[in-house]
Amino acid sequence: MKHQLVAFSLIVAISCAHAGEPVSALEEYGKSVASSSEKGAVRFVSVVKTMDQPMVAYVITFKTDSKALMATPNAENDRSAYVLNSAKTKLWEAKFCTDRLKSLMKDIGANIVSGDLQNSRGETQSMAPCL
Repeated sequence: MKHQLVAFSLIVAISCAHAGEPVSALEEYGKSVASSSEKGAVRFVSVVKTMDQPMVAYVITFKTDSKALMATPNAENDRSAYVLNSAKTKLWEAKFCTDRLKSLMKDIGANIVSGDLQNSRGETQSMAPCL
């Protein structure tokens, strides 16, 4: 019983630590995503809380100059460009929306955190919503 109480107290303490500073916790996560990118292809930029009601939402913004991560133009008219962009977005979603982020979202009470991968001009190349 004593060990269960200690474990429960530790879980509550960890959750409360993140609950007070959700932006800081998400910044730390964003920096870890960026640092794990191949050859520094992705850079962390910022975290912004975008909504409180009816849900708690954040956007983590990243920048890239990597041609491999850029969206192919004219995807609304070119089926092959659309398929290629969809594949790039799926890869970005897999890199961004991890079990670690989902756990962090529970800790801070976030309903959605999106990863906005932009080019150097601030144009979104891929958006990864994590629910």
